[in-house]
Amino acid sequence: MRRREFLRLGVAGVAGAAGIRLAPHLGGSGDGGSGNSGSVLPVAAGPARAGRSRPRALVVIELSGGNDGLNTVVPMESGRYRDLRPATFIAPADLHRFDAGFGLHPALTRLSDRGVAVVAGVGVAAPDGSHFEMAKRWWMGDPDGRAAPRDGFLGRLADMVGDPGAPAVAVGLGGASAATLAASKVTTMSLDDLDAVDLFESKPDDRMLTAFQHGFEALSRPGAFRPGGGGSLLAAEAASGMRRATTTARLLSTGAGAAMDLPGGDLGKALGEAARLLGADVGVRILHVSMGGFDTHSDHRDQHGRLLGELDLAVDAFLAELDRRGLGDGDDDVSAPD
Repeated sequence: MRRREFLRLGVAGVAGAAGIRLAPHLGGSGDGGSGNSGSVLPVAAGPARAGRSRPRALVVIELSGGNDGLNTVVPMESGRYRDLRPATFIAPADLHRFDAGFGLHPALTRLSDRGVAVVAGVGVAAPDGSHFEMAKRWWMGDPDGRAAPRDGFLGRLADMVGDPGAPAVAVGLGGASAATLAASKVTTMSLDDLDAVDLFESKPDDRMLTAFQHGFEALSRPGAFRPGGGGSLLAAEAASGMRRATTTARLLSTGAGAAMDLPGGDLGKALGEAARLLGADVGVRILHVSMGGFDTHSDHRDQHGRLLGELDLAVDAFLAELDRRGLGDGDDDVSAPD
């Protein structure tokens, strides 16, 4: 019955998300040092060119563990960069030059050919030095760690632009943190992958699955956690989350189409799921995808190059898939307010 996926689906439905632009993020949740400062490569994802117009979507790729920002977007004319990195610096001749003394890592060939925009020098004034603390600050949008917001930074965006009536306006895929999607007004979910929604597909010939679905629906009714109705606020929230999980899962199982894996390892798989969700047109506005492995402690230069090569391959294939589905930006006016 895929218990692990079911638990993630049923319990991890939290409030969260909706958004505006496709922006693969080349930074990551790391120790907050200058080498892990975030860099964003926004690529606009416009409304579908065929048929009715769709609102824009935001896809955030988090490079967890602490991406080496200085070797991703390299300040190639900085003598200090070369002096401080005698073993790991990348020679200017090997970089993809693009603007104002910066170059992209040699592994980012496809993204360089597509054209990217970079926000350089993103970081915090007083990093903590702890992976856990800095990841928490990133997810919550709390740079100095003192504000302690209740919702995640994508969740707060969701509350501003999302539809509270949508069954799920944001989805985390591939182990993405649910904390960053937490919001107060709209609903999001975190899933390993879309196989989890199989639990809610209608299969009358499968008696065990049908019995499970009936039991889950019974538990999701208001008052189900206390005989005779009523119950605590927590129980009511649990039942509400289960109802949203069921509704969303059935929408996804009928609208997402066949499973597909894009090239680029686990990230390619997660982005393939993201393309299915965007193509299904079930109201998802934000997709948060995590790519791990960036917490490198040895053989950093080779490991980092391999990871960025997978990123380059996966994002390029994802954008090509969006174009194939008529969801790419094309010649649409990127200044449109939606």
